[in-house]
Amino acid sequence: MNRDAGLQVPPTPLECGYEKTHCDYRHIAGFGAGHVRVVNLSSGAGIRGYAEIARYCAAKHGVEGLSKAVANELPEGMAVIPVQPGVIHTDMLDLHFGERAAEFDSPHQWVERAGPFFLRLGPGQNGESLRIPDSD
Repeated sequence: MNRDAGLQVPPTPLECGYEKTHCDYRHIAGFGAGHVRVVNLSSGAGIRGYAEIARYCAAKHGVEGLSKAVANELPEGMAVIPVQPGVIHTDMLDLHFGERAAEFDSPHQWVERAGPFFLRLGPGQNGESLRIPDSD
């Protein structure tokens, strides 16, 4: 898509992820490499791909690749980790799943479940593609 044609096109999730990751690890490397974790939210859609959301799938596949590539550039003790959050009841899910979307965790419920998982991440998971467990 030509962004110079005067169209207001929002950035893709990959573009946002690239800008965030690229800036973060270069900026924070001096703040104590043993304590720095950058978590990029990926998606199972970026691993498998699904009909009708190709742009989203492509962007999330890019987040996976970007995270793994940047992980190879980091100083020891730092980590960039692509994490697939699982299915969360969001507006996008309502659009694609309809009434079935209500079967999944709300964002608040997801945070309660995912928080302990994120706190356990460390340099040992650098570049490793992970998924939030269904229950902790």
